This record gives sequence, structure tokens and C-alpha cells, in this order.
Amino acid sequence: MKGSIQIRQKTCYACPVACRNVVRLQEIEEKESPYGGPKYEAVASLGSLLLVDDPYVITRLNHRCNDLGLDVISACVSVSFLLECLERGILSSEEIGFKVDWGDEEGIVQVLEEIAAKKGIGHLLSQGVKRAAAELGPGAEEIAVHVKGLEVAMHDPRGKKGMGLSYATSHKGADHMEVMHDEAFQRDNALPELGLTEGIDRRRLKGKAELVKKTQEYWGTMADCLVICKFFMTPSRPFTSDRIIKSINYITGWDMSLDEYMETGERIFNLCRMYNLREGMEPRKEDKLPVRFSVVLSKGGSKGESISEDLFKQELEDYYELRGWKEGVPTEETLKRLKLDFTLEE
Repeated sequence: MKGSIQIRQKTCYACPVACRNVVRLQEIEEKESPYGGPKYEAVASLGSLLLVDDPYVITRLNHRCNDLGLDVISACVSVSFLLECLERGILSSEEIGFKVDWGDEEGIVQVLEEIAAKKGIGHLLSQGVKRAAAELGPGAEEIAVHVKGLEVAMHDPRGKKGMGLSYATSHKGADHMEVMHDEAFQRDNALPELGLTEGIDRRRLKGKAELVKKTQEYWGTMADCLVICKFFMTPSRPFTSDRIIKSINYITGWDMSLDEYMETGERIFNLCRMYNLREGMEPRKEDKLPVRFSVVLSKGGSKGESISEDLFKQELEDYYELRGWKEGVPTEETLKRLKLDFTLEE
């Protein structure tokens, strides 16, 4: 990126990270894109996932998604789903009305525009891969990569298995911002104040339930409620738990402790679960991962890794037990402890 599309980096006020890329869309162009440049999720979903290896094409596709108001993860997982359906003969070019292939900028743009306009094949894809696969029938559902209807983010849980447990138990599905990522916890004493003192390999599933539960509350839930940049809250970053608590108390005049902070996160997480249950969620059917993640990776940094269905079920049970849930449902005792027993009426 630095040697091609990037013009400079920008920052939110007083932030040293400067994560906002200012980029050009063409090799000979000095004018910058008004929407900024692609970050990791865009590079991975518009690039690797669609077999696009030109940074300028990735930048233009990212610009188009922003212009159309499309989330790059859901949009590109949907486009790749379409491309695989075409590759497998589940759909044909004649049926969708035009030709599109992996790495084809013009064809990919046309699919994105049809999704935004909800016309042609875009009307089907605009509903997401879960509904699209259900409509297309046999063969399609096996390749639809989603959790609870949300397309999976650009973090393969075979390479960091705690992420997989979080995908499965998250309120909205495969969201990569619900839990701290496994690689931060491969060293000892990553977050000792939360009791996370022993390093655990990113590829290991056994023992991840505690890590997932605690960081879903500490990071995934509370950071969103406080509107804090999550990049600063990960292990070794400056916004430590001590600084978070001091900041909250300074701003509000409260006297909150870390234990109260964590219980607040737990209460919110359980309230979200109760909301989903009220709306018809079936935990045993929905707290799961796509079948594709049981397939062994054949190459790359996580070569040989997969997620065993049996091992996953065991760790999910441990997670439920830690949360005080039975079959994915908060028990009456848990709800009373968290002062959420009013939800039982609904």
C-alpha cells in the first residue's frame, strides 16, 4: 500500500495510531479518494476473497462499496458466494444476465451495484447469503459462510479458535469485534487483572471459554457502550483497565470498580441474549459455525487446522456453564443475580 495507493495517513484528534489511509484510485492520479483507503477487512474481502491482487482495483472496489453504502464484509462474502455458485453450476451466467468471474473488476462492480439497487441477482444477494442459499436450495447452503445470518468476517476461526466460539455465541453472528483476538493471548499475563494469566495458543480450542466470555464483556460489550476505540484496549496498548475505570469515574463522578465494570458487561450481554430469545432465537440451532470450518486448511500459517464439531460442542458447553446458561438460555438464578429477572415476564 505504501508503495502504491497510499498518499498519506490521517488520524482522529490526538491519536498516535493514524489508521485512516488517504489513497489514490489510479496509478497516475494525485487526487485522493474522498472516502479514504481500505483497511484490513476491505483488503481481505475485496482482495484475497475475490482473488483480486491489484491494490488499485481493491481501492476502487472499496470506494464503490462506500459510495453505495455497502458493508465490505457482507457484500464481498455475498459476491464470493455468487462466484462459487457459478463455479459449481448452482447458477449460470445466463440466469444472472451477465458474466462475472474471480478477480474481474468490471463484473464485481456490476454485482455490487445490483446488490445496492436490489435488482437482478442483486435482489437475492441483498438479503445476505443465508436467505440467498435457502432460496437456491441444495448445494448452496453448504457453501454459505455465515453465523446467525451475518456473513463471516475476514478472520478464519480455524487459525484462532476463540474467535470461532465468539462468532457462534455473539448476538448478531460472525462479528470480529465482539471478542479480543486469540493471538494477543499467546503470551503469559496478557490481562492478569481479568485472571487471564496463562498463555494459550491461538490454534487451541480447549480452554478458550473463559477468555471469550471475559473479553466479550470487557472489550466487545463495554467498549461499544463507552464509545472507546477498541484498538487502544487490547493487551500491551495504553488504555489499560486501570485507566478505563479512572476515566469513567472522573467523567461521571461514580466510584465504579473493575468488578462492577465487568458485571455491567455481563448484564448487558445477558440482556441481549434474552432479547434474541424473545424474538425467537433457538440457541442449539444457531450457536454454531458453518460446516466449512470443519474442513482442514491445506496451506498457509494455519495449515492442518480445522474445528472439530465434537470439540467445539464440548467448549460451547463449558462456555454455557461459565455464563450460567442452560442450553444457551440464562437460568433464573443468573438473571436474578444480574437484576434481569424482569425479562422472565416476556
